[in-house]
Amino acid sequence: MTGRPERKTRKPDRAALGDIRIEPKLLVDEVASRIRGLIFGGRLRPGDRIVETDLAEMFGVSRPLLREAIRTLQAERLCVVTPHRGAHVPVLTWEDAIGIYHVRELLEGEACALCAAAITEEGIGGIEGALLRFSDAVKSEDAAGRIAATEQFYARILAGCGNPVIEEVLQGLIARISFLRARSMGCPGRSYHSYVEMKDICDAIRRGNPELARAAAIRHVRNAREAARAAFDVADSPR
Repeated sequence: MTGRPERKTRKPDRAALGDIRIEPKLLVDEVASRIRGLIFGGRLRPGDRIVETDLAEMFGVSRPLLREAIRTLQAERLCVVTPHRGAHVPVLTWEDAIGIYHVRELLEGEACALCAAAITEEGIGGIEGALLRFSDAVKSEDAAGRIAATEQFYARILAGCGNPVIEEVLQGLIARISFLRARSMGCPGRSYHSYVEMKDICDAIRRGNPELARAAAIRHVRNAREAARAAFDVADSPR
């Protein structure tokens, strides 16, 4: 009796499959994002050490991967690595904050004016969508959601302003800007006022009025600066 011929297994052609490996960088980005959340949420405060063993265990990742995430945050100036001490959250002084708010006032005012002059229906739809997400986050008291929606709001404006240099400069400050936003929006009532001010910016852009958009953006930054100043005073006051 003859048996069935043995079926040969075929090794798949790797070239035909393409590159389907899981990209480690995606995991690095996710870990970096979670550490940012700890910093913006106040669980890691300025001056606190970023303990590799603790975070690696918390996130269920290897220490080399965690170090790669820390290097990402180091490039954003959200952490500092010093010999014999390791990584820690830097202390952002009020003098540092003043410089950042000054740059924001100049560049965001200009970006909003340029955006108002060139806005499209698709562009204003994106801005309004981000504003709606911010409103929902304010109502649900979702601190992380407020920061994310604000970043989306300004990302849409920067994308529509037509000046990639303004976008590039502000993107280089985005992590520190978000840290300051987390502080200022922690002040009672500030999130609601932020929504009103952002709505004024959105309305001016929708109307295609550059000067009104610039004025609304500058007013928003100045009010945010004063709220942050109050938060710095509370943080620096003796307990």
